[in-house]
Amino acid sequence: MLRVYLIRHGETDWNRDQRVMGQLDIPLNETGRAQADRTAEFLATEKISVIYASDLSRAWETARCIAEKQGLSPIATPEVREMKYGHWEGLTRDEVIEKFPREYAERTRNPSRFQPTGGESRRQLFERASKKFEEIAARHANETIALVAHGGTCRAIASYIAGVNGWGQFAIDNCSISIVDCLDDGTREVSLLNSTYHLRDLYTKDFF
Repeated sequence: MLRVYLIRHGETDWNRDQRVMGQLDIPLNETGRAQADRTAEFLATEKISVIYASDLSRAWETARCIAEKQGLSPIATPEVREMKYGHWEGLTRDEVIEKFPREYAERTRNPSRFQPTGGESRRQLFERASKKFEEIAARHANETIALVAHGGTCRAIASYIAGVNGWGQFAIDNCSISIVDCLDDGTREVSLLNSTYHLRDLYTKDFF
């Protein structure tokens, strides 16, 4: 059986401000680094054989924290970068609506196919992320591996494995862990989705 730990990067200031990052290279903030460290500690007892990561610094730094505990070096994987948002990048949602109302309306009408100017669609992200997942999975039968990426990429891969038509409507939080299991009989399943239990003591809110 192949097990894939699918991990979103830690928090950035732009996550906190709800600003579109896309493929801009925004680093982790203090909270994000704490989340990455806690994720690395949580996974330290797992025998992970290889770690793939987006080459954008927020994912790369998260991956390096995990890799250090495993005695590994992450493998840069540009194909699992976040969706490219073109001229929306750097803006908040309200700023996007104000500057590009027609584009935002089109995105609402046709969310899977819409492309911001200079960007890509959710469908294109889905296709490149799932293709790269298949390439990675083919190399690592009967191993446990990690893939550190972004909210959109993780959502696309989880949707692909779960057979969701288009785009799964579920959260992928910063430094959350999802698990994809590829069984020997060919069955694939998302056996864990968006778990942040390992981060529980970093927050003041109650967990139930």
